[in-house]
Amino acid sequence: MTRREYAKQFRDLPDALSATEVAQTLRVNVKTVYDQLHSGAIPSVRVGREYRVAKESLIDYLRSAERRTVK
Repeated sequence: MTRREYAKQFRDLPDALSATEVAQTLRVNVKTVYDQLHSGAIPSVRVGREYRVAKESLIDYLRSAERRTVK
């Protein structure tokens, strides 16, 4: 998918997502999201005790995962 297609699909999401929101969006377990956050695969910012992921960072992560899978 292109960046524009992802942006259209995710237009209703907030600009900064919690780990739980990322997990719900990707339909994976929240532990999987935390593993990706801790490894740096999904760029995030820590706000207090919580992680926040920019919607654009999530789109970049999905596009890069898509490119790795296609090879």
